[in-house]
Amino acid sequence: PAAATVVTVDLGEGTFDFGADSPYFKPTVVGSCFRDHEIAKKITQIIGDSHSLDFSASTRSIDFLFIDGDHSYDGVIKDSEL
Repeated sequence: PAAATVVTVDLGEGTFDFGADSPYFKPTVVGSCFRDHEIAKKITQIIGDSHSLDFSASTRSIDFLFIDGDHSYDGVIKDSEL
């Protein structure tokens, strides 16, 4: 929707790859997939560890939350609670 905004939390800046089993196997700069896109102005990128960031001051409501980070059980629970 026109009024939608997206906030992404990325562990770090720099280059990463998706792994040899991925069709996207090439070095990729964090955020580069949207940086030059027309929708980039609607995206806020936060660099940091989601386990140590303080989200308590946020007053925004969230309509959709997608967590794809720490794949351990404890990590998913912590991200979900935060």
